[in-house]
Amino acid sequence: MYCILAGIFMSTDDLMQDNSQTTAIILPSIGGFLLSLSSLYWMTLFDSTSFYVTLFTESFKDIVSFMIVLITILASFAFGLMIVDHNLFK
Repeated sequence: MYCILAGIFMSTDDLMQDNSQTTAIILPSIGGFLLSLSSLYWMTLFDSTSFYVTLFTESFKDIVSFMIVLITILASFAFGLMIVDHNLFK
């Protein structure tokens, strides 16, 4: 499935109607990311790499809740500093 989506996103000539430069950059980037995920999936077929792919996916699943808390804390500090900075120069 990732290969099909990557092929769709990488062929931007069919999807671009307005010829915008941003679309020509973003869609192949998404396609390349999906293609790398697809290659990661195919690495599970080999015994020598399947352990590392499984280790990576399980580690990422364990980190997700911590990353949500970390992003929330960083965003709260960023918003507070933005409000202070905005009111400082008025």
